[in-house]
Amino acid sequence: MKKILFLLLFPICVFSQSNFEKGQAYFQQEKLTKAKFYLVEVEKNDTNYYKAQEYLADIAVYQENLDEALEIYEELVERFPENANLNFKYGGTLGLKALSVTKIEAAFYISDIKKYFKRAAELDKNHIEARWALVELYVKLPGFIGGSFETATTYADQLLEISPINGYFAKGYIAEHDNQSKIARSYYLKAMELNNAEACQQDLQNFSLHKIDNLDAEKTAIGCQNFNRNQLNYLTGKVAAEYNIQNQRGIFYLQQYIKNFSPVDGVPLHYAFYRKAQLYKNLGDKKQAEKWINKSLELNNDFEKAFEEKTKIQAM
Repeated sequence: MKKILFLLLFPICVFSQSNFEKGQAYFQQEKLTKAKFYLVEVEKNDTNYYKAQEYLADIAVYQENLDEALEIYEELVERFPENANLNFKYGGTLGLKALSVTKIEAAFYISDIKKYFKRAAELDKNHIEARWALVELYVKLPGFIGGSFETATTYADQLLEISPINGYFAKGYIAEHDNQSKIARSYYLKAMELNNAEACQQDLQNFSLHKIDNLDAEKTAIGCQNFNRNQLNYLTGKVAAEYNIQNQRGIFYLQQYIKNFSPVDGVPLHYAFYRKAQLYKNLGDKKQAEKWINKSLELNNDFEKAFEEKTKIQAM
């Protein structure tokens, strides 16, 4: 009788979920089309309406519907100007939009991109993403339209205070783009020493190379810490590949980057595949190196660095 009663009541519990709750649940499961189906039905008088709108904007970014995302974020920022994360998301989406248009058109977006990233950083003294965005922006912009290594370094110094690993990676990134290779190396190596690096590398050396791709730090007894920022996964792999250090650790974190990849992560997947090929080459595994360099070229058959790397791999 109890089982029958439970089965009768269960559908009521399921169907009593609001559109917002259903949409949020699907969003967290990364089932974005289903999430959007319910979130657009959340009415304006619902207490969760604006959070639903934020989810819809996030979905639009993931699906590369940037104009739709910008329209929603703009309305949200106007309504909640003191929300650091909304300012950051709006600035970031403006940045993605700038990348999708001509260089002349992109120039008109720069002042607003800076404005909203800076506002996010000012509103939240610990906002890592906003500071990283400002580092990258000031490094990549030409000097005549506002680029500045000095300003980028200011935000890297702030990152160093908030999170040493982010700070050292940011400083290495700046030095690398300023053609100061020795300084870049020193900062990158400092970053690579953090977050239990030695224990992680030692543990991974106990696994055969093909098994590292399938390891999960949360479920496996290894000393590798999960990074909250997916970009740190990529940077760890990149530095390991370029300097031929901690190669197993590099493979592990690049696989985390690939598994968690989204369009907002900044570095396209063909670069992650390219770095994995380098790491396997460093370790003398020609078969795996060829596999990953070919995957890189499948995504981008104009990737010159990958062609150069493929020649080196074939010569192994």
